[in-house]
Amino acid sequence: MTEAKSPLLAKKDNRDYLYDNMKAFLIISVVVGHFASGGTDAGFGVDKELQTIITMLKKFIYIYHMPVFMMVSGRFAKSRIDKDDWPKVISKVFVPYMSAQILMMLLCCLVKDVILVKNLSFINPLYGMWYMFNVAVYTIFTAKVKDKKWLFPLSCVLAIGVGFAFSILYGGFHRLVCYYPFFLFGYLTANVKFDICKKPWFRVLAAIAFIALAYYVFTRGKYINYSLLSINKTYWTIAKATRASVFRVMVNAIGRYIMAFVFFFIIIGITPSKKTIFSFIGQHSVYVYILHLFIVIALRNFDTDYKLLSHINTWWELAIYFGLTIVLSFILASKPIRVMARPFLAPNFDLSKAAKKLAGTLKDE
Repeated sequence: MTEAKSPLLAKKDNRDYLYDNMKAFLIISVVVGHFASGGTDAGFGVDKELQTIITMLKKFIYIYHMPVFMMVSGRFAKSRIDKDDWPKVISKVFVPYMSAQILMMLLCCLVKDVILVKNLSFINPLYGMWYMFNVAVYTIFTAKVKDKKWLFPLSCVLAIGVGFAFSILYGGFHRLVCYYPFFLFGYLTANVKFDICKKPWFRVLAAIAFIALAYYVFTRGKYINYSLLSINKTYWTIAKATRASVFRVMVNAIGRYIMAFVFFFIIIGITPSKKTIFSFIGQHSVYVYILHLFIVIALRNFDTDYKLLSHINTWWELAIYFGLTIVLSFILASKPIRVMARPFLAPNFDLSKAAKKLAGTLKDE
């Protein structure tokens, strides 16, 4: 007679570790990408080849990391969207965004980051905070229009079309338009298990495709425009900088979107479905995402005065630098850090209960 499992163990056994592992891979890519950006801006030593490789690494990561992250976010937002649970979205996403945004504003003022301080606003997310802002808006908006059959194609047309604006939309609204197809795709396919991506033959093809695309970027990446990958410039600006036609830039933008969707399936294919040591990071990826931004901003401004990154001149030093970013991901996902950060990033606030309590108070009066 077999021993019955406890409800707690059953819950753990039923967890979909595929997406925990995907989120872990993506958030580590985000952290590595941001630290690579800080390094290339400051200057990794004097080795030209070293800097070129880091620039190509950054470009490769930027092809997939936030688009696929947004697709996964759309997938996990399905329950709130279907229930139109906007009070919980305000409580669990928008309030933490506001809290983190305020803290980042204070940090920018403290370190005197001129670029970021000039743009202090709650509708102008600082640095990587646009992700939280977008998810909150997307979830509330999609709940209202989810039954419209034209929603996904229209979102794609608008995402491509907004590039023709003569200047980027104010605050976080440019990326709000550009990233919506990714989030919407995740929501619309939330019930699809993509079992074909877990087949051994597909995993082999996915690994080959990942390596081949990485090789292409590292060898031909100088022709890939970084602003197009980060979706933070208009076609006119990119065309002027690259001396290409606006039409060609638009075609490249369409290719950029296609590649992002392709990477969603590639990353499913190369990601383990069983629990791994990295699953822990994926379960708490939001903490890693927000907290590492503060560290990157502080490090970038600290390095301006002390030039620490300029001492990284060898491959071994570079390997240690990026190895520490993975260690940092584990640290930021750890329970002690989460407990300390929870009052700011996951405050105990429920808009529904607060509204009901207020209504009851008003009724008594």
